[in-house]
Amino acid sequence: MRPGVPSRLTAALLFAATVLGGVLGAGIGWGLVDVGCRGDCTLALAAGTVIGGAAGAAGVGVVAVLVLRAMNEWRLPHAAARGRPEAFPLLERSPGTFESPGPNPAPPPDPRRTGEPPPA
Repeated sequence: MRPGVPSRLTAALLFAATVLGGVLGAGIGWGLVDVGCRGDCTLALAAGTVIGGAAGAAGVGVVAVLVLRAMNEWRLPHAAARGRPEAFPLLERSPGTFESPGPNPAPPPDPRRTGEPPPA
């Protein structure tokens, strides 16, 4: 399995949840228009169904993306702990030697605090 890519089962479950959210949202949209409309409501019922379905699917889709991100964040540290450096492809070192620059040098003194005039 590639890092950052959900399994087929996870993707299928989240897709099914998004479709179910759209169907239930369409039912809610249809029901709201049906309760509040009198007379010929064909166009209003269709609009309520489509808008409700889109809103329901979008809401569940957002939650699905957040779930996938959370699963990925949970999986990566555990993969590294098991000795799988391929879980962090961006953190691989480039070939060659890496030398530490040493401790950070001290910042230059602030002329406002030393009482000396600023350099020209």
